[in-house]
Amino acid sequence: MKLTKITFTGLDSNTNPIRFAKLTRENSFIEWGILFSKSKQGIDSRYPSESTIEQIKNFLGSAKVEHNLSAHLCGQYIRNLLNNEFAILDNKLLNGFKRVQLNIANESIKDSIKFAQRLAKFKRYEFILQVKDFNDSLIQICQTEKVRFAPLLDCSGGTGKTLKEIPNSKYDWAGYAGGITSENILSIVRKIEKTNSGNYWIDTESGIRTNNWLDLDKCENIIEQIIIQRRK
Repeated sequence: MKLTKITFTGLDSNTNPIRFAKLTRENSFIEWGILFSKSKQGIDSRYPSESTIEQIKNFLGSAKVEHNLSAHLCGQYIRNLLNNEFAILDNKLLNGFKRVQLNIANESIKDSIKFAQRLAKFKRYEFILQVKDFNDSLIQICQTEKVRFAPLLDCSGGTGKTLKEIPNSKYDWAGYAGGITSENILSIVRKIEKTNSGNYWIDTESGIRTNNWLDLDKCENIIEQIIIQRRK
């Protein structure tokens, strides 16, 4: 497999905009993930306020930085989607986002076919779906309904526990997550590329935070290691 993207999830109000814009300009393979939760927005440090999200987008725009942003939807936003309330996907907050991760946590979907058909209409987004038992049928339906989607293999279930075994992927394009840090990034990359074929991305969140705030030093350390590894 070939690593084509690194997602650093958890941009927040403490993130230095000049520095993260510089990293973005210099490394086109970076994607910045922003967490969305109605109950936590602007309260939990991992979930920046709506005004902070707009400031991030405006800064990138004013600095004329080509960028990749992904929105990671949690909690009530997901429950609304599963109840056929799709307003968040048309919300101006998501203007400029290229990917949307749906953090479905075993909630039941009333009509999976109808849900997938609604997703398919939002062609501007690539939807990220975690590969879990309760998502298997939905993923198959999304394939049938031509939804732009990408599977995420996260054996930790979003808990940040380190990947001990790399799951096999049957997809040409897939993501991997689970306790990825600057200390283990290269060993995990080697395991992924030994186990699977195709292109992939990695997503790290807990492993790039210090005192629950995004730590750009840790992000930069990962970037540097990947660049050196690519040159070998």
